[in-house]
Amino acid sequence: RARLNEVISMIAANNRSMLANEGHMIAMTRLGSYFSAAMMYSEQTIGLSFFEFIKKLAAANEAEMDKHIEMLETVAKKLFTRANMSVMLSGDEEQYSAAKQALPAVIDALEAGEKQDNRPSFVKNAKNEGVMTPGDVQYCAEGYNMAELGFGYDGATAVTKTVLATDYLWNRIRVLGGAYGAILTIRPNGTFLLSSYRDPNLENTYKVYDGMAEYLEKFDPSRREMDKYILGTLQELDAPKVGQLAHSTALGNYMTGFTKDMQQKLRAEAIAADAKDICAKAALANAICEKHYICAVGNSEKIKAAKELFKDIIDG
Repeated sequence: RARLNEVISMIAANNRSMLANEGHMIAMTRLGSYFSAAMMYSEQTIGLSFFEFIKKLAAANEAEMDKHIEMLETVAKKLFTRANMSVMLSGDEEQYSAAKQALPAVIDALEAGEKQDNRPSFVKNAKNEGVMTPGDVQYCAEGYNMAELGFGYDGATAVTKTVLATDYLWNRIRVLGGAYGAILTIRPNGTFLLSSYRDPNLENTYKVYDGMAEYLEKFDPSRREMDKYILGTLQELDAPKVGQLAHSTALGNYMTGFTKDMQQKLRAEAIAADAKDICAKAALANAICEKHYICAVGNSEKIKAAKELFKDIIDG
């Protein structure tokens, strides 16, 4: 019991630090939970919902804690079984050999279990929350799943991401807006997420997002500028990965079915992309903003002052 309380206190402290310093991750994960079952799961296990769960554990009395412990034991028995187990090893030959030899003992120590489909039911819901914190800056997120809007992920999409991230968003949000930065994530599964980072603004940032489509419609770079965007995209696609990054990338590719052939096709499409291809992505940017799925984490007074943007305002 004492050790459990220590762990809960440690997690609670880490959560407070994350809310203060990585609000963009909280905002994007919360936003993703509005339209994605997978991101709803992430939100419940590493996001604001998890933070609230830990707060309840930290405040629980003896009787309540006994119930929580019983629940955690039940979950552990169902979860940590051979039927649910997937293993991935990465390292040098010596490390791989040692891990492979040790693995059977780990597997044998687990109950056989039964693999079940425990995915929760999911219904999309544009909650559009403003999450109030004591901080002085905002993290303004917007996005949706572009695949559900009829848009695929190709090399031109990857180049468009580079164009928006390094030019439009950087200049409007970082240089002119005074934020520390802006993040744009576009994934092969269709996830399209925007967020500002340590942003003094709120309403104006969403206006910047709304302006992406017009910017792309008028996109007219020189040949040298276009080459720069393509090279920037290739640098990201071809960036060497070692250690933990190589491991997590390989695992993600395996779990999502993203193959080397698909990577090469994406690379070839990026090299072949031209200005017209980027202009055509204006329809994508417009469709994302028209869905108007948003979540902002930030200063209480700023959130309250922009209450018209949100359907609900909650404490972080």
